[in-house]
Amino acid sequence: GFVCNERQHSKNHHVQFMRDKTIAFFAMTRDVWIILLLTIAFQTLIHQSFFAVGSVRPMEKPRFVSDIERKELRKEVVDMFNHAWDGYMRCAFPKDELRLMSCSGMESPIVGGHALTLVDSLDSLALMGNRTEFEKGVRWVIRNLRFDHDITVSVFEANIRLIGGLMSAHFLASDPTLFPVAGYRGELLQLGEDLARRLLPAFDTPTGVPYGTVNLMHG
Repeated sequence: GFVCNERQHSKNHHVQFMRDKTIAFFAMTRDVWIILLLTIAFQTLIHQSFFAVGSVRPMEKPRFVSDIERKELRKEVVDMFNHAWDGYMRCAFPKDELRLMSCSGMESPIVGGHALTLVDSLDSLALMGNRTEFEKGVRWVIRNLRFDHDITVSVFEANIRLIGGLMSAHFLASDPTLFPVAGYRGELLQLGEDLARRLLPAFDTPTGVPYGTVNLMHG
């Protein structure tokens, strides 16, 4: 009898333990379930609205693109890029950006005064096959671009557009199988490293979350 009672007690304890764990699990995850259900409901509503009578039909299956069409589309992309590039160089360079309405240049309020569009477009020039403009851009950056300025810049934009542009152009210009530039000695890499070091103080914060902006000269 004693053994049976102990077994029954152990069984009851196990059942109660599992019940408590189950309740605790659903209590902790109820917000997750609510979010999941709301997401499903929202997607269902969007699906019904999108495919309602008289609205946009479901996207057709992708069709085969012939070699002729592919070449035409590629040429169209290159022509569009060249149009934008020529407009910037003619009306805005060496400013950061082109004002589309006035056809004039302006300095970017987030990275100010570093020929942003030029640096950001170097790799695109190479990809578009414009070797002449790529080499001209690389040489101009080497001669003119410096970061020892008393200005405050966006850490995010300076990182993805300036450092990103310098690094990608460096890899293209330094690889003899890609777009080598005669006499290139890694100057773009040095500029990118210099800028990266100037951004580092933004990551020295009490919380570990970086600041959104940093002064390039004083941190």
